[in-house]
Amino acid sequence: MAKSPFNEIDLIVVDYNLGGDEEHGEAFVEKIRQHDCWTEVVFYSAAQSSELWDAVRSRELEGVFITNHHGVSAKVEKVAYQAVRKVLDLNMMRGMVMAEVGDLDLLLGAIVEKAFDSSDQGEGHVRPFGGHLDLGYRIPSLHSSTSAETGTA
Repeated sequence: MAKSPFNEIDLIVVDYNLGGDEEHGEAFVEKIRQHDCWTEVVFYSAAQSSELWDAVRSRELEGVFITNHHGVSAKVEKVAYQAVRKVLDLNMMRGMVMAEVGDLDLLLGAIVEKAFDSSDQGEGHVRPFGGHLDLGYRIPSLHSSTSAETGTA
């Protein structure tokens, strides 16, 4: 399955009037939904909100918040706050921590494997290690200041 070009987008803000005579903002929203992008959309216009609701209903669009151009900032703030709140939810954070623990577990396994593979004392023995072990993977935030100051890895 191809990755959607919209996966990294957290919030979409679309004007009803996109400047052309043919398509309006609801057509754009419909197109991104066809790419399996289910990000929240704030849909706004200088026109009456009822026009926007009609446009959304006619295409049966989901996950769309509607406002006029005077209320765009407030609506974007509310929708963005809700999205951030979801990420900061305790259960969500637990899941993110467990995913990182899994990554660290794999990295630790690679370190042990590399240490055994680089042994020059025979199979099953680990030689004393005091240098840098290149695994082809870096964790930039792990002891980065200590490494730079002391010259240790």
